[in-house]
Amino acid sequence: MNLSPQALQSPQAASMRTAWLVVVLLIPVALLNYLDRQMLATMKGSMMADIPDIVTKANWGVVLGSFKWVYAIFSPGGGYLSDRLSRRHVVCLSLFLWSAITWYTGQVQSFEQIVFARAIMGASEAFYIPAALEGFRWTGFAKGHGIFPDTTPIKRSRTDAVNSA
Repeated sequence: MNLSPQALQSPQAASMRTAWLVVVLLIPVALLNYLDRQMLATMKGSMMADIPDIVTKANWGVVLGSFKWVYAIFSPGGGYLSDRLSRRHVVCLSLFLWSAITWYTGQVQSFEQIVFARAIMGASEAFYIPAALEGFRWTGFAKGHGIFPDTTPIKRSRTDAVNSA
């Protein structure tokens, strides 16, 4: 590894620093993303007090399942878009929608609204993960990650989406 001043200021080194900066910024977002998925299950009691329609186990299952089913269905589409469009735009749009839906989830008043909010949350997160995972590949940190080796002609984001769904 060449650590000379000329090598540290090369365009390739600057590109690698930018890639690592993106990865460092995406890690807390990914952690919040995963916490958001699990947080609802821990808030069952307080949610049932606020929205009485959730009292039955079947309705609670619909609330939790609405996120998971939509996430599983939309993940391959998220990977497809990440392969076709700018990953930066896909990540930014997904984070914007995720933030808006997080706010909306705090405003819901009925069972139908919480099911809708969780379903839309699943869609927004399904577009984030495949695009954001590509950031790890920019750095070479996750070389060979996933179910296909790097030499496969299949697009990487799509395979990550299918793998995570």
